[in-house]
Amino acid sequence: MYKQLFILFLSLILISCGGGGGGGSANQTTPTGTEHNSAPVISGLPSTIAVGENQTAVLTVTATDLNGHSIGYAVSGTDAASFEISTTGVLTFKTAPLYAAQSSFSINIEATDSLLTASEPLTVTLINIGPVISGLPSTIAVDENQTAVLTVTATDISGHSIGYAVSGTDAASFEISTTGVLTFKTAPLYVTKNSFSINIEATDSLLTASEPLTVTINIPPFAWKTATPASQGFDATKLQAVVDYIFEDTWNTQGLIIIKNGKIVYEKYEGISDLAIAGHQRVFNPANSSAGDGWGTGWDTAKYQTVFGTRDQNSIGTTNSSSKSILGSVIGIAIDNGSINSLDDKVSQYITSWVGTVKEDITLKDMITMRSGLAEIPATKGLLGDHTLMYESVTGGDGLAIALARGLNPDPPANMWRYDGMGDPLILAEVLKIATGKDAKQYGEDNLFSKMGITDYDWWKDVAGNVLVWGNFESTLRDFAKFGLLWSKDTGLELTYGADIVGNGKWNGEQIISASWLEESVFAHVNPISKANCDADSRGYGYLMYNYTKLCDATDPTTELNVTVYQARGLNDNNVWWIPEHNLIVARHGLYAPIINVGNEKILTGDISGTPGTANMNTSNYYLTINNMTLVNMSRVSSQYAPWNANWSYVIMDDEKMIIDMIEAIE
Repeated sequence: MYKQLFILFLSLILISCGGGGGGGSANQTTPTGTEHNSAPVISGLPSTIAVGENQTAVLTVTATDLNGHSIGYAVSGTDAASFEISTTGVLTFKTAPLYAAQSSFSINIEATDSLLTASEPLTVTLINIGPVISGLPSTIAVDENQTAVLTVTATDISGHSIGYAVSGTDAASFEISTTGVLTFKTAPLYVTKNSFSINIEATDSLLTASEPLTVTINIPPFAWKTATPASQGFDATKLQAVVDYIFEDTWNTQGLIIIKNGKIVYEKYEGISDLAIAGHQRVFNPANSSAGDGWGTGWDTAKYQTVFGTRDQNSIGTTNSSSKSILGSVIGIAIDNGSINSLDDKVSQYITSWVGTVKEDITLKDMITMRSGLAEIPATKGLLGDHTLMYESVTGGDGLAIALARGLNPDPPANMWRYDGMGDPLILAEVLKIATGKDAKQYGEDNLFSKMGITDYDWWKDVAGNVLVWGNFESTLRDFAKFGLLWSKDTGLELTYGADIVGNGKWNGEQIISASWLEESVFAHVNPISKANCDADSRGYGYLMYNYTKLCDATDPTTELNVTVYQARGLNDNNVWWIPEHNLIVARHGLYAPIINVGNEKILTGDISGTPGTANMNTSNYYLTINNMTLVNMSRVSSQYAPWNANWSYVIMDDEKMIIDMIEAIE
C-alpha cells in the first residue's frame, strides 16, 4: 500500500514540472523577458495644442514605464522635421514658426524603452499674435490751429508689416500715415470743436489692435477777434454816424472800441484836434479875465501836440473813477479766496482804530455801495481841482489818513447814498491790504491783471504809498475793454471764444471772479440814485458799478430806450458799458497824459495847492485828462474844474445818446 502511494506522489511531481506524455522534456520552452514587458505610457498629451507664433516652446511630454526602463523620445509624422524633443520630453520647434508661413503641424510623439514604443498623434496650431500698440495715452491735448497730434508706435512679433487706421466718432477729422503719424485733416479751432473721440487701429492684415484716444484742444491764449460791423448785424452807415458823433472835436475822444458778440467791430484812436488846442489856449491866456493860470499856461501849439498828439492802439489812457469797478472786482476775489469773510464784516474788524467810535458799525457793504454815511473830503483849491488836498506833499501826501479822519455826514440823504469820489474807496483798499498783506495793485496783479494778460498798466499812488484806487488806473484801451468781457454775461462771447472761456468772471477758462459776485455787483443795491436825463428810478448803484434800466437822449428828451445797461463809469466818459441783451460792449478813453517830473514812478507828488497852482507844476507829478466837453483842470478861485470848450460853451457828450444810437444801428 505504501509503495502505491509513493508512485502516485512521484507522478504528480512530474506532471507539475511539465513532464508528461510521450517525449518527457523535449517539448519544453525557455521563457523570455518580452513576454512580461509593458510598453511606455504617454500621459496627459492633448490631441491638439495651440501656441503663439514666433516662439519655439510647445510642451513637455510625460511618459512612464511600468518596468522602470529608461525612456527615450522621438518625433515622427508629416511635419516632424520642424520639431525636436529632448531626452526629458521637452518638445520645441527647431525654428520659431510664423503664422503666415504655416499655421498647423501634424506630428506623432513617440516614447520608447528600446523594446517597445508608444506613439500618440499631436496637432500643433499657431496662434497669430496681432500688432501691439505701445505708449499711446488715453488722452492728449494739443494747441488749436495746428494739424500735428502724435505718432503711433505699434509692433508685430511676427515681423509682419503694420498698417494704421482711425475709426470712431470723430474719425473723419483725422488721417494717419503708413508710419503712424496722426494728424488733423484741417487744423482745429477751439471754439468750433474742442474734444474728439477716436480709435487708433494697427493691423497686420490678419489681426487688428485698437486703442481709444481722446484728443482735446487746449484753450488758446486770449486774442482779440475782429469782424466787420455788417457781419455782426450793424447797419454800417448808422454805426459810422455814432462814431462820428463820438469823435467830434469838442469831446476829445482818444480811443473807442465797439465789441459785438465778443468781436471788435470798430476801433479808432485820435489825438487832440486843432479846434481843441485853440480853445485851451484861450482858456489859459492870462489876458482873458474869465480864465486864469493852470496846467496849460504858456503852452504853445507844439506843446499840445507833443503831449496830446497822435494816439493809437498802444496809447495809454486812464479809467478815472471806472477804476473803482476794478477795485470792486479785486475785493470780490479776496472774498472768493477767503481773505475777507464777507461784505457784512465791519470795517472796524480790520481798521481797529474805529472800534468804540461812531464809525464802528459801518460795514464793507456800506462802503462798497457808497452808503458809509461818512462826511465828504474837505475841498482844497489847487492845480488838480477841489480835491488837491488828497495828494498835497505839504500834508504828507497821505490820502488814506484824510479819508479815515472824517466823521459822519451830519445830514445824510434818506437812502444814505452819497457818491464818494475818493475817501471810501481808499478805506476799502486799506481793508484789502490788511486782509491779504498786499495793496490793491499787487493783489490785482497776482489775481486779476496777470491772468487777463494785462501787462502795460499802472495804478498811481500818493506819496504815502497808498494806491489811488478811486481813479488813476491806466492801460491801453484794449486792456480796459477786457474788463467788459470779464464782467459781461453775453451769449455772444461763447460763440466767439467757446463755452465758459471768457465772461461771467472767467478768463481763458479760469473762474477769476465768482459769477455770484458779479451778479451782486451789477444788482442795484441802491435805487434810485441821481440821474439827469431820465426818470430817477432808472439808475441804480451796485458794488462800485452802475445799473441802468432805461436810457435817454438828452438832446431829445422824448427819446427813451428801455434796456438794461451796466457801466463802469469814470470822469470824462472813461467808461466801459456792457449791454447783455444785445451782446454789446463799448469802451472809451478820453485824451490823457501823465506828467512825470520827479522820478519815474506814477506817484502824485509836489506842492500843487494854492492860487495860482502853477508855481511847482514843473517839479510835480500829476496827470492830465481833457474832458468830453473840453473841460480843463485850471487854477481859479471859483472852480478848479472850469467847463470850457472851443466855442466857450458848456456842452457835454451824451453817452446815453451814444449807446441808444449804437443799439438802434443793430439791424
